Amino acid sequence: MKPEHMSPETFERLCLDGTIIETKGLRPAVIEHVQSDGRSIMTKFWYTRSALSSDRVRPYAWRFIAASKELERRGIRAPQVFSCGVLVAQPKTRWVRYEKLSGTPLRVISQRDPHEVDSYRLARFIQTLHDTGIYFRALNLGNILICDDNGYGLIDVADMRFSASLSRRLRIRNLGSFCAQPGDSAYLHDGPAHAIVTAYCEAVGLDAFEVLAQVDRNVQRRRNKMTRIRRRRGLPALKIGEYPSDQERNA
Repeated sequence: MKPEHMSPETFERLCLDGTIIETKGLRPAVIEHVQSDGRSIMTKFWYTRSALSSDRVRPYAWRFIAASKELERRGIRAPQVFSCGVLVAQPKTRWVRYEKLSGTPLRVISQRDPHEVDSYRLARFIQTLHDTGIYFRALNLGNILICDDNGYGLIDVADMRFSASLSRRLRIRNLGSFCAQPGDSAYLHDGPAHAIVTAYCEAVGLDAFEVLAQVDRNVQRRRNKMTRIRRRRGLPALKIGEYPSDQERNA
């Protein structure tokens, strides 16, 4: 796929005519456009990161494209990119364009009614990812969709690792990061998180009590780390169910 160049005028028109779905600081990160035929087209941007970021070596936009193709090859639904490029005025700012994956994020469903989320079925989907060798660092309720046919799909797929099958250590680590996602605590830590982990362990033959203890330790370490970061920034600890702001997440 040959990268295209987006002019400042095209970028400005894109922002004015579309709906900004997500921001990075004060800049648009995801813009949605509804076509005349009813299709929703998404344009996602990655802006310049710090000098130490791996994005400078392997841009996240190109990772997104590669991950989308590999997920499709492994039978997992994800957005399929049809064009990509850079901003003319900011050549280190990269973008991709794809048709919106039709469905509803589990985060929206869980906030509407936690009982609508099938913990056992979700656990089996996560197991499928791990058995297929997919380590999704951004695995959380916001990035898993229930598609229109009631199947699962993934979005925001740039940060992934692929192998033949995940090791026990990586499976537990991924479950821990899934359960520790800020803001999802209102849903996950009232009980369903343990139900999901227990169902997962039953499916793959792991000791649920041992894995739950390790997952809980991982969750606590992640919470402590986030608390230290927020204190350094002069911010209070996140309350249950509260999400960090765009500015804070991308500082």
